[in-house]
Amino acid sequence: MSNEVQRQTLPVAADCWYYRQGDTRSEPLAAKVTRSNSSGILDLNVYPPNHGHHDVRRAIRHVDDPWFQSPHGEKQKIQDGAWDYVEHRKPSGDEHLSPEATEARVKELYARFKDASLVAAAMQATTGVEWTDTRVLAIARPKKHAE
Repeated sequence: MSNEVQRQTLPVAADCWYYRQGDTRSEPLAAKVTRSNSSGILDLNVYPPNHGHHDVRRAIRHVDDPWFQSPHGEKQKIQDGAWDYVEHRKPSGDEHLSPEATEARVKELYARFKDASLVAAAMQATTGVEWTDTRVLAIARPKKHAE
């Protein structure tokens, strides 16, 4: 392996997924970056579903960080979890979803996270199109939003 390791990172305020115990086979939790460094180690606010408060996670590495291959790294991955890009979770071609599929995706995300801002950010990150809370609520809760 080369001494030059390409580290994954995100800027502050970016959205990402957080995996408890670093297990990418598990359901991810929505997260927002609160601190970032060039080594790809992030501090995150993690938003558990159906929970009004966020959890703070510090010094979280990317799921593919080579350090996790070491014995200490594997233990830390299980203890602290790991982050990944939102784009890695999107279905192939998500940016070109039909209106019906887009509506279904917004409803699915809103049902899971109950947070229009978080859903808007996730949809914007995966589609490249600007999303607002109002647009999310109009799709996710059309009758309540119209009142």
